[in-house]
Amino acid sequence: MTFIDLGTAFFEFGSAVITTLTIFKIIKDKHVSGVFWKSWFFYVAWTSWEILFVYPALNLELAYYLCWVRLFGQMTWLVLAMYYMKKNK
Repeated sequence: MTFIDLGTAFFEFGSAVITTLTIFKIIKDKHVSGVFWKSWFFYVAWTSWEILFVYPALNLELAYYLCWVRLFGQMTWLVLAMYYMKKNK
């Protein structure tokens, strides 16, 4: 584990926490507003790219595992957003 791995993992962890907080907000409010939800497809693709290519190539093991947590959160957010947007239509 290197300094770069720890630093990157810190940002991955922060991103996962923020995503989790937004998931709780969607569940509480039962709707999504003020967000262009389709942009989350880009973030899911970006996170997938990091998991598949970037972190393994740079040998950032801790960041790699935390990136999986972030990806799970992003996908959960996206599914919830689509569900409540369709339900509330």
